[in-house]
Amino acid sequence: MQSELTLLEQIKSGKIWDFPGGIHPPEQKSLSNQGDITPISVKTVYVPVAQHIGQVGEVIVRVGDQVLKGQPLTAPLEGFSLPVHAPVSGIVKHIGNHVSAHPSGLEGLTVEIEADGLDAAITPAPLSNWQQLDKAEVADRLKQFGIAGLGGAAFPTGIKWQTVLDTPAEQKYIVCNADEGDSGTFADRLLMEA
Repeated sequence: MQSELTLLEQIKSGKIWDFPGGIHPPEQKSLSNQGDITPISVKTVYVPVAQHIGQVGEVIVRVGDQVLKGQPLTAPLEGFSLPVHAPVSGIVKHIGNHVSAHPSGLEGLTVEIEADGLDAAITPAPLSNWQQLDKAEVADRLKQFGIAGLGGAAFPTGIKWQTVLDTPAEQKYIVCNADEGDSGTFADRLLMEA
């Protein structure tokens, strides 16, 4: 009796699955893959503090504060909560409700930053020795980095990581979804090639 191939063995053998139904629109990638990704100049940035599944953290900046790019604007609470970081450097001009970038058009607590154009950033603190650290410390650092999945729920990565670390089997593979979020763009590939 011949044993069935595992999923990974099937992928390594070059198996291609045929999925019936659906559509395959023309890609039109040539419209977006012919150039560099260039920075844009912004004057005001609205940072919604609810950017993930779970509880919104406590806002830890005040109106008038100078903030640096990458600086936490909120402190996470226990459980499913992440800090939200400043995407630019500048001055906090307002903290309050503002229309969120969501189809509902609902308002949400937002930190308004007037960008100074300097893009001054906090000193990065990479987690280069993660293999030698305690599992809980790795998960906590991922939480402090504010890393969340890019799916609709923006699930905190530290919680996923803790689950993986709690798995007794040795991990042999990393699965990276590098598929474009929008079929008409080529930005993810350009970023990976840079």
